[in-house]
Amino acid sequence: ASDGGSVVLLKPATRAAAQDSATVRGRVFDAASRAPVPHAVVVLQGRNRRAMADETGFFVLSGIPAGERVLSFERLGYRTATVTLTLAPGQDTTIVVTMESQPITLRGVVTTISGERRRAEVGNSIAMIDAAREVEMNAFRDLSDLLAGRANGLMSVPGGGSPNAPTRHRIRGISSINASNDPIVIIDGVRALTSYEECVDGNLVGCYQMPSRYDDFNLEDIESIEILKGPSAAAMWGSDASAGVIVIKTKRGRPGPTRWTVHYEEGFTTAPTDFLVPMQGLGRPPNGTAVMRCSLADQAQGRCVPIDSVAGGFNRYAHPRTTSMAMGRTRDIGLSVSGGSDAVQFHFSGGYRTDLGTAKMPEIDQKLVREALGRPLPGWMIRPDGKTKASFTGRITGRFNDALDYSLTTSFIQIDGRTGPDGVMDAVNDLRSAADTFELSRGWQEFYVQRTHQTNRFTGGLSLNWHPVPWFSGRAAFGRDYAFVDNGEVRRRGWCLPFCSTTSRDALGQVAYSEGRELLQTVDLGGSFQFHVMGGRVLLRTSFGAQHTRHKRESMTGTSYDLAVGRVDFNSTPVDNRNVTQSSDDRATFGTYIEQSIGLNDRLFLGAALRRDIGSALGERVAPFYPKWHVSWLVSEEPWLAGLRDRGIDLRLRGAYGHAGVQPATTAKFRSFGQLPRFVEADGTFGANYAYISGVGNADLLPERSREIEGGFELGLWDERLLVDFTYFHKFTREAIISRDLAPSLGLSSTSGQFYNVGNVRNTGMEALVIARLIERPELQASIELGYASRENELVELGAGVQPFSITASNIDLAKVMDDDGVVVPGYPLFSRWARPILGYADANGDGLITPDEVKLGDTLVYMGPSLPKADFSIRPIIGLWNGRVRVSAALDYSRDLTQYNFHAANMWFSSSAVYDPEQSLSAQACQAANGPPINNDFCFYERVNVLRLRNLSVAISTPEPLVRLLGASSGTFQVLGSNLGVWSNYSGLDPMVNTAPASGNRMLNDMVVPRGQTWSFRLRLTY
Repeated sequence: ASDGGSVVLLKPATRAAAQDSATVRGRVFDAASRAPVPHAVVVLQGRNRRAMADETGFFVLSGIPAGERVLSFERLGYRTATVTLTLAPGQDTTIVVTMESQPITLRGVVTTISGERRRAEVGNSIAMIDAAREVEMNAFRDLSDLLAGRANGLMSVPGGGSPNAPTRHRIRGISSINASNDPIVIIDGVRALTSYEECVDGNLVGCYQMPSRYDDFNLEDIESIEILKGPSAAAMWGSDASAGVIVIKTKRGRPGPTRWTVHYEEGFTTAPTDFLVPMQGLGRPPNGTAVMRCSLADQAQGRCVPIDSVAGGFNRYAHPRTTSMAMGRTRDIGLSVSGGSDAVQFHFSGGYRTDLGTAKMPEIDQKLVREALGRPLPGWMIRPDGKTKASFTGRITGRFNDALDYSLTTSFIQIDGRTGPDGVMDAVNDLRSAADTFELSRGWQEFYVQRTHQTNRFTGGLSLNWHPVPWFSGRAAFGRDYAFVDNGEVRRRGWCLPFCSTTSRDALGQVAYSEGRELLQTVDLGGSFQFHVMGGRVLLRTSFGAQHTRHKRESMTGTSYDLAVGRVDFNSTPVDNRNVTQSSDDRATFGTYIEQSIGLNDRLFLGAALRRDIGSALGERVAPFYPKWHVSWLVSEEPWLAGLRDRGIDLRLRGAYGHAGVQPATTAKFRSFGQLPRFVEADGTFGANYAYISGVGNADLLPERSREIEGGFELGLWDERLLVDFTYFHKFTREAIISRDLAPSLGLSSTSGQFYNVGNVRNTGMEALVIARLIERPELQASIELGYASRENELVELGAGVQPFSITASNIDLAKVMDDDGVVVPGYPLFSRWARPILGYADANGDGLITPDEVKLGDTLVYMGPSLPKADFSIRPIIGLWNGRVRVSAALDYSRDLTQYNFHAANMWFSSSAVYDPEQSLSAQACQAANGPPINNDFCFYERVNVLRLRNLSVAISTPEPLVRLLGASSGTFQVLGSNLGVWSNYSGLDPMVNTAPASGNRMLNDMVVPRGQTWSFRLRLTY
């Protein structure tokens, strides 16, 4: 069985010495319609032979040695079928093979560094995502949205609801203190850029949801995704693979008639509005009439007499005149064409997507700003958050001759975005109401800043596969991924109303522009020898290869102020007000590897491998070796357990062990210099530049090393109607790289530090996947997928004499600091939460108010919890009706035991009702009394959280045939798609799984930001 143009794989299970050839005729037909499939390609594995079905669906294989032959027919998504033939010399035989479909198989094909292998031959767990199917069934904004919740062990944490918000990805937790914890991405054999954009140098107002390269890709082009989870799986991918590898395969053409597919999608997003409402108590001085701010602490000290009311409490986000929330909108249009012949296949696609965020300038402010500026407001100011993406992708595959296959891919992506406040304004200081028309809100300070960013990205790759003889194959892959990024930030002269003094830089106007260029170049060469020995019962495969990767980054940033009237360009400012900086980074790694695998009776597979890397960051004298071994045993295939297969039981045991590493920063090992114009001439001007040490380096620096061992099993019951996949892993990272401060007396710059190896980190956990096909009838089909992943992280040791430190401070004194949200302490998870506890409180004077002196704190910090959830659950039911004409699917996620820091609530201490309202409980008053000065303790704002999310809901209906014919199509689907439809949590904020800290780091914060809203989309997809 096959979809039109799929590849069916045949392989002889035995071999004979006879040289006489015979012919086998086969037929490929569709499983549902039983109609012949023309132009299907059939491959005899291990032999340089191909055949293509004719218009009747028949193909011919010639040259099979005479004797008894067992042909195995394999197709991903179908159950393997075997046929036993006894062929006489010169005999012609005709066979018809039917393959039963199944939603998932334990015997699929996965990607390794030495090429594709049967999943049964690989000893480590690999999560597989059928991306083409997922994209057809659900609505996703970007790749991060697709990955979220669909692979056990992979956690994706979004940065907010902005279309430009980056997402942080973690596979099996975190293990590195200073180095990257991000997985690398491989697309069709070529490593892709995955960097995050940083703030514009000059940082006029900060980073506002700067996008990442992870999410540039066009989802319609992706065929499948594989998640390699750590050193045991990614050892042979070399340096930087310690945190895992995401392997993406794009769609390719199939032999057969040309197929056209078009889709149109329209979506609407609503953002939540139930933010914390700022409050403010009012009062009068004891001997005066002026209205003033009057907190409970002020009352207790006799500084004011409260008025019998509490001002504020107005939720401006829920009122149409004051809200900064609007309806977001998404539009996605795409076209693809694919087809080809046996010699050449093609797939081309193009798409255009627009995302308009949910932020807007409030209507009151729009009116006042128009009157103040005396001009219509530009669209970017009214709706400051948006993104457009245009993409083109092409892939051509084929063969030059019977021995050489090729694949040529190219893509171009252009992204234009604008970012600004995501709808959340200064809720602390702005206590306006719907009736306020006398002043602008302080949110205007954010809305009048224009931030633009443009990305042009070009990716090209060529891969070759060479099969000159049955026992040898070679491959080569070459690729380049370019990204050209331009960012801009403009504050126009005279637009800072009404909060700026006329001489401030904001009033005079400021600009910052940044141009960046990034290149990732890869060369991958390899080959494999394979031989059958001992009568064909043993398969020996030796693979070898070399990889070269070069990563180059360049950027130039200019900032200036005092713009000319009506100008927004850098050159319109005085020369003395300009500042230009340039930076670059160029690093490369070269790795070689060799891998030996043994297959016994096509049931037991053993493998061992070794890789050696040389990196420019460490020099050629530091060339670490990364070993790996694995074992996979198809237990149910053993003859002495034949009864298991007869009962529909399929069991595989597997185990793997491997090392991987992370390179330090480019100049971490070597001394580096900077220059400054610090000599002063007699007339007071700067003289010649002088050099200073900007980095001392460390000649003994080594890469971080991670080793991981994992074991598990895959079990299929009742002919794989029930599938269970279980894995336990133990990962240990040593020689962690951290930075230590150096004494200023050494004459170094204030930012100089030295990187060195110290500390060990342990990660353990379990992953389980259960897939059940519950009902399989023509009128009703039902299946469910259950996933579970747990993680335990611990810093085992930090090194002799190394004091605990945090993301925000080099060293911390656990007995003096009030709290910290990202502390590194031996015996606890990395970047965990710590605070001095509130041991008690008492209304000593009986006035019903709690003041700071009535709160008792602990003497030292205590552990509050980890910054990542300890476990994740996922539930994904799918229901089909009337032979699949109607399909309903959903995805629910549950995260357990996350300790989140409600940074926004902590910062709103002086606009909390517990600061002003004596009717609030004493415990609430105690929290706010400790949170404010002079104590400044955030103990109450570290929350242990569980959260349930309805991530997706989809209803797909096959388009009625009369409508399809009217549109001239062969088939069509109409879908109603829901995304992020519900979040239920014990968290006091909106969404605890939103991270507002930079995605390129390890800090986890939940500040005032609009999370992703509820989206409903409508999509029509037609095939011609």
